[in-house]
Amino acid sequence: MTIVKLISLVLICNQLHAVELVQIDTGNAVEFSGVLNMKRNEEYDSCLHGTDMAMGLEDELKNIKSKPVDAKQFVWKPGSFKSMIDALRQAYDEKPKVLSLSFGGGVPNQLEESVLILHSMNDTVIVAAAGNEGNDEPYYPANYYNQCILSVGTTKNGVKTSYSNHAKVYLEYNKKDPEGTSSSTARMAGIVLKFRRDNPKLSCKKVVHAMQMFYGKLK
Repeated sequence: MTIVKLISLVLICNQLHAVELVQIDTGNAVEFSGVLNMKRNEEYDSCLHGTDMAMGLEDELKNIKSKPVDAKQFVWKPGSFKSMIDALRQAYDEKPKVLSLSFGGGVPNQLEESVLILHSMNDTVIVAAAGNEGNDEPYYPANYYNQCILSVGTTKNGVKTSYSNHAKVYLEYNKKDPEGTSSSTARMAGIVLKFRRDNPKLSCKKVVHAMQMFYGKLK
């Protein structure tokens, strides 16, 4: 009887466990054994972008002394919209607390927006790169009207960089990272995850609002 109870308890715990963070990118991340426990799919390895973003995320989690994070990465093939949508759908199945999107473009898409609405209905904070064109508006998916999307820009010495599009929040450029709002997004995803751990009752909308209060000001 005791063994049966223990087996049942293990099954229940496994059912309750959810991936905390999902990173979607165009290049596979290296394996991590530190703060970030990253599992990934192996479909594509076209560039090092995914690795660079995961390294920034790992570094940020160490800086904020985070406990180990169970995370997954879904890689999509550059130039393939279907591949990107498939990755977003895979991420939806994981029901993460935080979704990190270090990519974007200038054209909105209804299907992409619809999948992200489903993520917000799962109470996921969607951390998305504002883009590197120096525009007054962020690129998509950061620019969809969705209260659970947190667009991220980049500052240097508290001033918005010339390349960063306008965003809801800004993070100071870290010299360890490649330049661009992608790196700021990955690091912000770690900050948001820590905040969600510390404030588990706050909805994705309230988390986005709080982040705007803390990181939304420019010099």
